[in-house]
Amino acid sequence: MTTVREAVADDGARIGDAHAEAWRVGYTDLFPPADLDAAVDVRRRMWTGLVGDPAFGGTLLVAEEAGVVVGFVHFGPAASDARIGEIYGFYVHPDSWGTGTAQALMTEAVRRLAASFTSAVLWTHEGNGRARRFYTKAGWTETGNQREETLWDGPVFPAVEYQRLLGRA
Repeated sequence: MTTVREAVADDGARIGDAHAEAWRVGYTDLFPPADLDAAVDVRRRMWTGLVGDPAFGGTLLVAEEAGVVVGFVHFGPAASDARIGEIYGFYVHPDSWGTGTAQALMTEAVRRLAASFTSAVLWTHEGNGRARRFYTKAGWTETGNQREETLWDGPVFPAVEYQRLLGRA
């Protein structure tokens, strides 16, 4: 059974593990091996010290299975327009793919976003078919907007935008 809750500082290492492994498996064919290895390493380490920092901003939720953090979602106001919400990051450890954990995490994020916004957006790698299928199944619609996204640790990739209408709670 999946539990979704607010992240706490002690979750940093497990969030990093889920993030890194999701990248390692999900982006294997989408980035050159050296870029992918570096990105995985950064994601494994970056969350320790970041989780719980008041300057971090947004809301960070984690999904637990049997008391172990296996995924996270980070969201808040959109960078481009504070009147809409944005999911900044959404990752689940590959060992938990297909278990319902991602859906539980997304459902709670959408519920919380709906308390403040009437719509939300997210961006994902154009070539990440698995994520794109999940977002569509979870009620998100591709907007047609595209951009080149440069991550803070270097990789550049083509991204596509998805939007979801939310009923304000």
